[in-house]
Amino acid sequence: SCNKNLEKTDIIEENDELYCHACHGKKSTNFSKSDEESSTEVDDMTCQLLEHLPKELTNSCNMTKDKTALLLFEQVKGIFTNLDELIERIKADQKTRAKAEEPVGISIFNRSDKEYTHKNLKSENGSFMWFQLLIEVLICMQHSSTAKKELIDVCKRQYQNNSKELSIIDEFEDDYDSSNAVWWYTRESCLYRLLNKALRVQNIDILFSFRFFIKDMFKSLTEEHKKMKRSLTDHFIRVYRGQIISTDEFDRIQKSIGEFISINSFFSTSRNRKQALGFIRSVVSSDAIKKILFEIKVDIRLSTKPFADVTNLSYFKQEEEIIFMLGSIFRISHIDYSEQDEVWIADLTLCNENDHDLRDLFAYHKEKLGQDLTNVVSLGDILFKMGEFDKAKQYYKRILTESSMIDLTTASCYFGL
Repeated sequence: SCNKNLEKTDIIEENDELYCHACHGKKSTNFSKSDEESSTEVDDMTCQLLEHLPKELTNSCNMTKDKTALLLFEQVKGIFTNLDELIERIKADQKTRAKAEEPVGISIFNRSDKEYTHKNLKSENGSFMWFQLLIEVLICMQHSSTAKKELIDVCKRQYQNNSKELSIIDEFEDDYDSSNAVWWYTRESCLYRLLNKALRVQNIDILFSFRFFIKDMFKSLTEEHKKMKRSLTDHFIRVYRGQIISTDEFDRIQKSIGEFISINSFFSTSRNRKQALGFIRSVVSSDAIKKILFEIKVDIRLSTKPFADVTNLSYFKQEEEIIFMLGSIFRISHIDYSEQDEVWIADLTLCNENDHDLRDLFAYHKEKLGQDLTNVVSLGDILFKMGEFDKAKQYYKRILTESSMIDLTTASCYFGL
């Protein structure tokens, strides 16, 4: 027998059975092993067994004949003859399930909000605009040669008692390059979790530490986006994301039909609807949570934040994975309940950044920042106007640590403080 630990997933092989327990998925996944020589056909007993397995249990066997018959069962997710391939599939599936269950930070811009003006950044609309400006500044600003070490130090402090994560951080320190940012983001590690948490709670200090990484992700997605546009013959694509959200979050979205929604993270989707749906269908809905499938229509000709098929760059070589740049903006078309799929379906459309409803607002706030977005002091001023005094103070202090000489930037920070 063998026992392998796979980043929160345990694989145990004993005799004829292979068991997988995924801690963060809160599900046990059973994989059946069969002798290839004695099990080349799907018999009636196997079929009856599969029919009675719950949907959240995934079965895989190494039968080489009659595979088509096996794959007709919804419970059968794959057929593997190689243990390493099976393990990689389990890890990839658990990563996808974890994404579906992980909270997604969103901001909604409500055009009917009468309290919002160009100068009012205290409302939810203001938070929407603030996040867009934050991302733009992080992408445009220049970062020092010590930026990578700064992030590594942050990660080591956060995970100082976790030898496994510290080993991954050491690997990141030795091997990271701007060209493999997507590979590192899609890997199950502290980098992915720390960045997403910082984005959800808008931790300015940690986001600032990730600035070079966010910029590298932007560059990679931009390059892959260009390649994807050249390779596609159709101007429109449709992608999907299964998600578990709180009832409060669901109510916010449902009340915002026709409005803009910003996803405040890198948004991973799939061109495979069945795959995106599969990881949420087994979750039992309750008064506290809802199952929702985002169906997103994308016109690749529009001027938007970059998105791309990252199959060739990803840690997990999943097919048809499309990642949208953080802060991507969509319009909520409608939300309906699907009796057939037993989930809510939210129809979204990726928005043009030059949409007339947003263009004037972006223009106004970019003017407030000045033409040189590498000068980030004005962002602290916006935080102050939003009433986020602690964040503004934190931001000014953070900028001061980057300033190597007394200049207008330094003076402006002291003035802000």
